[in-house]
Amino acid sequence: MTREEISKFITSIKKNFKRKPQDSWFFVAIIFLIIIIQIVVQWRVITQKYPLPGLDTYGWVGHMWFLLENGYFWRERYPIHYPRGFIFFILAPVLINPNYKFTYLYFKLAGIPIMSFYLIIMAIILKQLFKKNYLVLVGLMLTLISNIILSRFSLNSSSTIPTIMILASIIIFRSKCPFYLIAFFIQLMFLFNPLYALCYVIILGLLIFFRVINKDYVFKKTLIDFIIKPIILYIFLLLTFIIHTLIVQQITFIDLINAFLVNFGIRPLNINFNITFMFLKLSSPSINVSDILKNIFPKNNVIDTFRDLERRTISFFIIITFVSLFLPAKKMVGENYKIIINFGKLSLLIIIGFYIVEALFIDSSNIFAQNLGWFITRVTEALTGPIIILSCFAITFIIDKARIFTLYLRYKYSLYDNLLRSKIHSKFLKIENIMMIILLISLFSTFIVHRNVTYYAEFDE
Repeated sequence: MTREEISKFITSIKKNFKRKPQDSWFFVAIIFLIIIIQIVVQWRVITQKYPLPGLDTYGWVGHMWFLLENGYFWRERYPIHYPRGFIFFILAPVLINPNYKFTYLYFKLAGIPIMSFYLIIMAIILKQLFKKNYLVLVGLMLTLISNIILSRFSLNSSSTIPTIMILASIIIFRSKCPFYLIAFFIQLMFLFNPLYALCYVIILGLLIFFRVINKDYVFKKTLIDFIIKPIILYIFLLLTFIIHTLIVQQITFIDLINAFLVNFGIRPLNINFNITFMFLKLSSPSINVSDILKNIFPKNNVIDTFRDLERRTISFFIIITFVSLFLPAKKMVGENYKIIINFGKLSLLIIIGFYIVEALFIDSSNIFAQNLGWFITRVTEALTGPIIILSCFAITFIIDKARIFTLYLRYKYSLYDNLLRSKIHSKFLKIENIMMIILLISLFSTFIVHRNVTYYAEFDE
């Protein structure tokens, strides 16, 4: 951004505060309140024990300390493979200031500002999309309820930055920035976590496909703006990585595929000896339909799958999100914001699809089925943000219907109409207000009482 664009952006914020000062300050107060709550929760979790969690992320830091002190790695190769971008991000504080206290505090407390930044982006998107402060509060509370978001951000894992970028890229859908700049986000996601980049590209590809076949768009212009330009820019950005991998390191293309799969957490394919046999073995698993049905109903795999989805995402509020799949996005939020809602719908459908596949193939010995649980955890974290936006979309529909029901009751019953004429009674007797109060109480009680965050961390002394 140029200096003039930054000045215009600041000026627009000032004008908005002057035009609606009460609404703007209330919006800021909501963000501040939720961030304070998040800091309190994160602080309690982070300070439970003094040592850093014994995870691979912190293992890299141990290697860097050993390298700085001794001039060589204490192992020839670290057994856990991470993308280069994330390694640079993790080791940056050690290289900038090789001080143990500084590095310790950075890794201990980094989850707090990163999570706060995620909440601010979520609040901005919800405010632009729905214009209502109470929906901003609902969306931020749903974010705090999400067990997988709190768990992963507290651990300063490799997925936090791509998760933020997926949410931040939604702003481009509505901004005046060229759509092909999405390629920068994809490249950064790939450097930090290839799995998240792949997941994002799949959803983005489906969105572009639906836009191309839409009769309201010119095919040639849509094809150039939404497909050709992003692909060209992405290939240009990826070219340096390909040259480094294939030429500088002098490895084969098969090695590149294996390295890519390792970054996904999937076992490398042993295809150096018999490619045809290996692919036939992977593509033709033995599936017995009767065994699948036996596994589903007696063991309740589908029910357990839904419980796992509910526990990881936004608790039982995920049921409200299912309603939004059948709501017309264009009619409710307009043409400009339709793509954001469709992004959330595709995210929810993809997650549901993966959970159904896991329920069907939970006992399969196929190599991909064995890694499906790990894959689903990462995909759920990446797409929880769009699902939260989608749940707020469904809540908007429910509140609007409640408002219509209030008008019907006022027209039908004169006593109810007389009660609503009083300012005191109107705040508490309107159906939409009653539903909002119940919803907020449910959100806060779920956050306080029913939160079940699993951190999957062992602490090393």
